[in-house]
Amino acid sequence: MEELKGENRAEYGLSIIKKLSAELTKTYGKGFTKTNLYNFYSFYKYFPEIFHTVCGKSQRLLSWSHYRCLLQVKDSKARAWYEKEAYEQTWSVRTLQRNINTQYYHRTLQSQHKDLVKQEMNKSQTRKESIMQKKKLTATVKSQQKIAEGIYDLRLSTELAAEASAGQFICLYPKDKSTLLPRPISICEVDKEKETLRLVYRVAGKGTAEFSGLKEGETVEILGNLGNGFPLEKGAGKRVFIMGGGIGIPPMLELSKRLSAEKQIIVGYRDRDTFLKEELEQNGSVYVATEDGSVGSRGNVMDAIRENGLEADVIYACGPMPMLRAIKGYAQEKGIPAYISLEEHMACGVGACLGCVVKTKNIDSHSHVNNARICTDGPVFEAGEVDI
Repeated sequence: MEELKGENRAEYGLSIIKKLSAELTKTYGKGFTKTNLYNFYSFYKYFPEIFHTVCGKSQRLLSWSHYRCLLQVKDSKARAWYEKEAYEQTWSVRTLQRNINTQYYHRTLQSQHKDLVKQEMNKSQTRKESIMQKKKLTATVKSQQKIAEGIYDLRLSTELAAEASAGQFICLYPKDKSTLLPRPISICEVDKEKETLRLVYRVAGKGTAEFSGLKEGETVEILGNLGNGFPLEKGAGKRVFIMGGGIGIPPMLELSKRLSAEKQIIVGYRDRDTFLKEELEQNGSVYVATEDGSVGSRGNVMDAIRENGLEADVIYACGPMPMLRAIKGYAQEKGIPAYISLEEHMACGVGACLGCVVKTKNIDSHSHVNNARICTDGPVFEAGEVDI
């Protein structure tokens, strides 16, 4: 650049100008002719901090007059924002200057903040509406019987049957007030015409022990329908595994009835008390695994898959956590989706208390951390989304 100030040989100076103009035009875009090269030199001399920080793309569009305007903006974030907007919106120098004078950047930030607040309010309203759709009401016992050691089959008459989906659950409230929390029990079967929900559960404590004593005609307080249920569309027309272990078997009965697919039903039991097996056989090919080897394959559901050489495109599963971890690993190894239903102790059942959370990849809109609420966001998750 100093060669431009030389007094010797004007022709040589002109050739230097042409070379510099060509090189600058190639590097920074159009507009560097010998007539405005001096302006470029002056700008570089007086505004080097802008020259070294401007984005490469905007150099091809914005003039040095734009950058002189940008010098007025002291906030580096605001300056970068104005530069980006001027480039993307093709602002003229006058438009840029007007937007700087009217604090357009800060007004936009305020507007964005208001939009975010509005979005959160809408989410909150949606959550309230979702809670309102869940009903706490009184159900009447139609029948109850013991179908295996510690396993009971309870049928309730309730209007909730009209909207129940496979994989959802309801909460039952014990009459004994010393048992504070309701008991979540998965829906085993739905009869919409007769408005009946079937629950198959294991007696595991004081609350479920009370339920096991319910007789025909008695009533119980329930809350439902809760949870998201299984995504039937993911497996429609494909080869699927429907996998249940222990008390995770009951919700797979309604799923096996509703799912239109090539169904391979793999169920795991402790021993020869294979409850619901005959009913599952009406909806697909059933493969049994028992811990003691008394029926089917010895071991667990994964042993049954290997022993029978089974393959699938999609997996649906519910059962104890070790089983679900094994299924998640299998699905990742095979590169197939697995939709798993998680079990957890719950308090409110509607997502307000955060008492039933699981670690996830995504940030929860309610708690703003990498958690999901099993009662509302689940209980069914794609296995890759949750940390189990």
